[in-house]
Amino acid sequence: MTQPGFETATSCILGECFDHLGQRSSPKQNSKITSKTAISKPKLLYQNQNGYIKTKTDISKPKRLYQNQNGYIKTKTDISKPKRLYQNQNGYIKTKTAISKPKLLYQNQNGYIKTKTAISKPKRLYQNQNGYIKTKTAISKPKRIYQNQNGYIKTKTAISKPKRLYQNQNGYIKTKTDISKPKRLYQNQNGYIKTKTAISKPKHTTFTKIKNIRTIVL
Repeated sequence: MTQPGFETATSCILGECFDHLGQRSSPKQNSKITSKTAISKPKLLYQNQNGYIKTKTDISKPKRLYQNQNGYIKTKTDISKPKRLYQNQNGYIKTKTAISKPKLLYQNQNGYIKTKTAISKPKRLYQNQNGYIKTKTAISKPKRIYQNQNGYIKTKTAISKPKRLYQNQNGYIKTKTDISKPKRLYQNQNGYIKTKTAISKPKHTTFTKIKNIRTIVL
């Protein structure tokens, strides 16, 4: 008999089991091998210090697929620049680093949606009622082009001759240099200096009236 606190080591050969003393023993009645479907967290393979391949829960950085020198598809951490799609000379769709000019969508004569370099109206940033930053067509102050000391073409607010709006024979609103009536400066109720057409009161010269002058004839 086995003493309490000690376990018997059994070994089975051709259906017959023996304990550590060589006595025959029967296998345990309740020892059954069961299996169930594993619905577990994703696992990551690694090699432990003894050289065994193990798995652990995969909480890793996003991975990028690549093909190694032996032709195997592998993954590595994806810290890549944004990519742009293009078609190579064999007709395959590939990607390359996207450093492209902004594009504008248009529909060609066959009805396909295409892109071309966007030379669109200037945009102005604003914040909508939901707090999102949006853009809309900028109706900003007129700009003047100049060349700075480094040779770059820049723009600055144009303080040019005043312009006057008029409508040409085709109905378009145009501007031309304003040679209009003279203006008079005044200060409005908010303290701003404004101008308005000067229609001032006519001026006349005043003379002092001399009375009681007598002419004496000798």
